[in-house]
Amino acid sequence: MNRADIASKIGTVLIIFATTYLTTLTSYLMLRTLFGNEIGPLALVNNFALLTLLPLPAVLMIALTLRRRWLIYWAASLSLLASIWLTPYYWPKPTVSPTGQTIRLVTFNNMGWNRPLTHTVAWLHQQDADIIFLQEIPRRYVEQGAAELKSRYPYQTGQPIELRYSGTGIFSKLPIHSVEYTATYQRAVVELEGKLISVYNVHLTQPTSASDGSMVQKVLTYNDAGHQAQVTALLTEIRQDPHPFIVAGDFNMSDQSPTYPKVAAVMQDSFLEVGSGLGLTWPLRNWEDRNSIPAWMPPLLRMDYVWHSPHFRAIQLDVGPWLDSDHLPLYATLEVVDSS
Repeated sequence: MNRADIASKIGTVLIIFATTYLTTLTSYLMLRTLFGNEIGPLALVNNFALLTLLPLPAVLMIALTLRRRWLIYWAASLSLLASIWLTPYYWPKPTVSPTGQTIRLVTFNNMGWNRPLTHTVAWLHQQDADIIFLQEIPRRYVEQGAAELKSRYPYQTGQPIELRYSGTGIFSKLPIHSVEYTATYQRAVVELEGKLISVYNVHLTQPTSASDGSMVQKVLTYNDAGHQAQVTALLTEIRQDPHPFIVAGDFNMSDQSPTYPKVAAVMQDSFLEVGSGLGLTWPLRNWEDRNSIPAWMPPLLRMDYVWHSPHFRAIQLDVGPWLDSDHLPLYATLEVVDSS
């Protein structure tokens, strides 16, 4: 076989690969537009929508190399769409300097069976936030409070064990006036310089029938009906809230899911205001099962959020370091712009 034959065969293989990928991507985008989350497997793929775009640069390069005009037009059109999709994440955000009262927050899914929390507690003290929102806290934090944080955060409240075993906890420098609990969030009313603010610590359940199973089991049993119901209940509560509000936590929802716009229609996403990049926070290897995910593998989805009402504006939102959990923490600074 001479070189021309080899080159022809390689070209044929590349065209088949590129055509298959472009056909699949085009079909997916059409189905996403038409059906959103109405079809189970489609709802699952929607969470990973940005990952479906990763081969596009290589496919466009193949089209240009092979000089197939129809392939170039097809790949270029989808590349343009991808650029429009991704631009808001990387477009430079204006630098914002606070001129009024600020409030600093940390939210972190600690992972319920996380190792002794030496690293986490040390990092939390370094951040010196006004309020800490933790998800999947140790049972002793609910029953006894977090002694390691008590000196700085005298106001503490944990989700009752009967509602959720590895529940949520709010640890605050600001006085807490009242607390309400559901199985998926806790709402506390805190006082900031004489004004009352509602803060929600949210941990929605995973959209799967096998939340305690392996990653494969979770994928095979994906069902977001329960998750959708929790989102609806949370948004109903927030719409009725009489106070300015901040909502933070693990939503178990990608920002590429069609559910995301429903949430964004009710409150403002701090990361989109001041964050940079994709803000990915999950999944990562954890301290107990370090072989489940390779150490070099970056997080794939943005699952953790800091939202707020129009009474605030975001000044800063950063993704924190790995603290042995399968999530990364978020650190945010919000400015009060309307305390009425």
